[in-house]
Amino acid sequence: MSNSQPDSNVFSVRIVSIDHYMALPISGYDTCYSSFQGDKFGVVSKVYTPMEHGVEGSIWQFAKAFVAINDCAHHQLISHWLNTHAVLEPFVIATNKQLSVVHLICKLLHPHFRDTMTINALARELLVNAGGVIKITFCSGKYSMEMSSEIYKSWNFFDQALPSDLKKRGIAVDDTNSLHGLRLLIKDYPYAVDGLKIWFAIEKWVRDYCSFYYKTDGMVQQDPELIESCTIIIWIASAPHAAVNFGQFAYAGYSLNRPTLSRRLMPEKGTPEYAELEKNPDKVFFRTITSQLQTFIGMSVVEVLSKHASRRINKQSFVWKSIIKPMTEADVCSFVLRGGKNWGDDQCWDLVRVKVAWWAKAKWLVDFQQLEQTIRCLEVNRLHTRIRGGRQTVEWEPLNRGFLKFNVDGAAKGNPCQAAIRGVLREEEGVVKILFSIPIGISKANTAEVMAIKEAFKLFGVSKWVGSHCLIVESDS
Repeated sequence: MSNSQPDSNVFSVRIVSIDHYMALPISGYDTCYSSFQGDKFGVVSKVYTPMEHGVEGSIWQFAKAFVAINDCAHHQLISHWLNTHAVLEPFVIATNKQLSVVHLICKLLHPHFRDTMTINALARELLVNAGGVIKITFCSGKYSMEMSSEIYKSWNFFDQALPSDLKKRGIAVDDTNSLHGLRLLIKDYPYAVDGLKIWFAIEKWVRDYCSFYYKTDGMVQQDPELIESCTIIIWIASAPHAAVNFGQFAYAGYSLNRPTLSRRLMPEKGTPEYAELEKNPDKVFFRTITSQLQTFIGMSVVEVLSKHASRRINKQSFVWKSIIKPMTEADVCSFVLRGGKNWGDDQCWDLVRVKVAWWAKAKWLVDFQQLEQTIRCLEVNRLHTRIRGGRQTVEWEPLNRGFLKFNVDGAAKGNPCQAAIRGVLREEEGVVKILFSIPIGISKANTAEVMAIKEAFKLFGVSKWVGSHCLIVESDS
């Protein structure tokens, strides 16, 4: 920033910080803070201009630090926590409570809700709770949740659409001659330039997806609110969160670049702090910003938040393609399971069975890294005959790691490689049964059962038998 006098670019009601070569230079910071004499005296407002040397140069560094401190709190509590985490909860809850797992909108949104509620619960337990990390390391302190709640009062769902957001912030205007009818006023703004490409790609995907199912219902197919609502939900859960989260540590991991807390106010002339600032500005600076312990905690949290999940879903994932891609009757009947073998009508029930097994094995990912390992037992004859109590019985051999037993006629026998799923059976009357049994030797299998049931419902819901057959789910547990 150039050294100049304050001009009309400095507003009395805003803290302005611009570092952009195509933007007009901002010549000063307007910092506001509460008076020691109480709120009834309002705030103390003062403009600080760039200086390079002497005590005024140190004051300028302090002014930038105070702006960064306040911006850090706004970033974590508003831009990150509120706008990309908390606001999604009502949609996650409503989708799970009101829509069937085979509903096309549920299938469309479900991957984007992955782990949202778990992460938010952990945030309330560790970060934004009373005495949590945010409250002890950020300047908002005990008012952190109050700050987020106050901002949420004016939150508007349709304003979260990227075109609306950019126009509201004065960065874009409607222009029929521009691509998608929108023109950016700042050409070199990566979030807007790249974000609009992602936004319109999501919008096209949602429109094509809904049109696939609503071919005979023109009103629903052309409903712009349905398309826009799903697009906004997917947008909030994806691109904005990636923009404010995954790059945090590279930028904010260095505490001097993004301090989170100020333990002192700005030094004023005639005070001991100002005199000390003249002698040892670094000492005063370190006594003012976040302490060593708070810095360590803050850096650790930011590093954890910036990491990607270990179980990421991408376009190469079997789960992603099998859940999201609309499946016609032909898709189900010609699904390639292994070795290029196509499954016909009679074999589709085996396909359902394998799908259930695949979802169950997700609970034991270490043992079964690939689908081939999961279904290997279906290909290999591992049965042997035993004499028990004078009776001849046929049993499975104990399985080694890497095998998953798929038992269609009885409960698991205690081997840790048994998934405790009894199979998918079709009765003569056309009733489809998915049977589960209590596992022995495997803990916390209920999660796998629930996942298996959901996936079975999804596959059954797009099969040709959905209108003529019943689906019954039984579980001893």
